[in-house]
Amino acid sequence: MSNALTALTEVIRTANRMLLDATSDLTVEQANWLPPGTANSIGLTYAHIVNIQDRYLNTFILGQPTIWEREGWGERLGLPDAMRMSREAASDQKIDPAAFRAYAERVFAETNAYLDRVDEAELAREVQGYRGPIAVSLVLGRLMAFHAVSHLGEIAALRGVQGLKGLPF
Repeated sequence: MSNALTALTEVIRTANRMLLDATSDLTVEQANWLPPGTANSIGLTYAHIVNIQDRYLNTFILGQPTIWEREGWGERLGLPDAMRMSREAASDQKIDPAAFRAYAERVFAETNAYLDRVDEAELAREVQGYRGPIAVSLVLGRLMAFHAVSHLGEIAALRGVQGLKGLPF
């Protein structure tokens, strides 16, 4: 495995572990607290990160239905499609971080299994994205790794304004 591929896979794995750590001690109230303005809650952001990873890995890269769809996680958690949840719906749709963790762990396990087998040829392969063809390397780097890390900053800030420690390091 090249240094670049090793770095890319490590960023995704680290972001996933940090997300689980940053949400592991939250109550339902803390996860669903809406800050003033237009920012989303930690719960909505958490659900969005995980659902996006599920969608990008399974739909774009692997060409199959998401884990959310295949395993009925919406029904199991009593939630609509987590990627499409909005601030407006947050008053009716509460994320239980402890219950949602099972879905996140399932997505991250599938992501890790894929990362264990990805190689340079796979990174160069083009897949169909929302805006047209995109290399797998960009799906992993821009749409999964960068996306998760940027939202982790939001979660850290939302934890902080609630009087909690930002990220767990």
